[in-house]
Amino acid sequence: MKKTNKGNILVTVLLIIAAFGLMIPAIVMFVKNEANWSVKERKQTEAFHLAESANDRGDWKLSETPANWATITSGSSIVGYANDVVYSDVTGGSYKINIYRISSTSVGIIATAKDAAGKEFRAIRSIYGKSSIVAPIQVPSYSAGGNFMVWWGPIYSVGDISVSGASNRLYPRKMARGRVSPRATAPGVPNPTNIDSNANPEWWSYNSYPVPDAPTPDLAWYEAQSHISPNEYYSTFKSFSGVDTTSKIRWCAAGGEIASVGTFLRGYIFSMGDFSITKKGGYAYTVTPPADAWKEYTRATPGEGHADTADDDEYPGDGGYHTVKPYTFGETDGGAPNKLPAFRGFLYVTGTFSGGANALIHGAIVVTGGGGFGGGGADLFYDDTLNIQFSNSATGARTSWEEITPTPF
Repeated sequence: MKKTNKGNILVTVLLIIAAFGLMIPAIVMFVKNEANWSVKERKQTEAFHLAESANDRGDWKLSETPANWATITSGSSIVGYANDVVYSDVTGGSYKINIYRISSTSVGIIATAKDAAGKEFRAIRSIYGKSSIVAPIQVPSYSAGGNFMVWWGPIYSVGDISVSGASNRLYPRKMARGRVSPRATAPGVPNPTNIDSNANPEWWSYNSYPVPDAPTPDLAWYEAQSHISPNEYYSTFKSFSGVDTTSKIRWCAAGGEIASVGTFLRGYIFSMGDFSITKKGGYAYTVTPPADAWKEYTRATPGEGHADTADDDEYPGDGGYHTVKPYTFGETDGGAPNKLPAFRGFLYVTGTFSGGANALIHGAIVVTGGGGFGGGGADLFYDDTLNIQFSNSATGARTSWEEITPTPF
């Protein structure tokens, strides 16, 4: 009798049909869930962008007039910006804004938004401070090699940042609207991590936040004050020397320098041209670092190489985990340089600033115009207590931005 495989084929076909019968409900469920997930993700994105727009509106309101800042810091509120109004003027949903007082010099904005269906909520919080100097260096461009180092505060550049040699370390934080070299490898691509996140990024490229525009001192006022004793006005290039612990305004109409060993000046230097500090200073004193100086050492510390821990003296003025203590210049604890300050205060330069290998500065430097910053071994310690009269400081500047857990409304 002739054998046939028809029976086996039929069984195989039936098994295949049965398998598809079992798979089809799962496929349908997957497609349905995928559609729901896509819709949910789209609505979450819409709510987030709406929260961003709401935050921008709160920013605009806060900076609309100095009176708004005064109203909030006095403990009062602004109608429409105290979680009292639900706005729906932007396509995609609605939002509320709360501008509130944190302290006499700090204000917060919380923008909460929901999608049009009212199912997805997102919220953004930004903090604004009245401090005029937010970093030890604010420059159009920054280039440092050799042993140049910034302590206790971040580097801000509205252009590029380039570090090389011993200056290329995992501290302090480096924030630029342009490229941070050699960190950023993809031109024009912003960091994937938010600078305010718990990931503690050490560099931040191609982002306008948190890098502010360079602050503008009231130059007319400072120049006028420089003609009044004990302040000093110099119409020609000035080379400073000697020790003067009196805080003064020094106006250098044609630029200047500190190029003599043992020099120490205190106060304010306004250089309408290039300025350089190239020699060791001649005055020792004790200061307490900024309370948040530890933020510069969340990736590494000079004393140990690892991030800030409960041990002290891992960086100059380190009092333990996220804690600072008094530091005396000249001491080498925490990897500090064995040299004394040549200048303490605020330095404003319209040309180019350069720092030599033996220089130490305690304060802050702002370089504007077409100038840049170059350093081959100087040390700059940040002083966040500087009192500067600025022409653009009627309202505060944003100091942080983060997404937070929303409160539904």
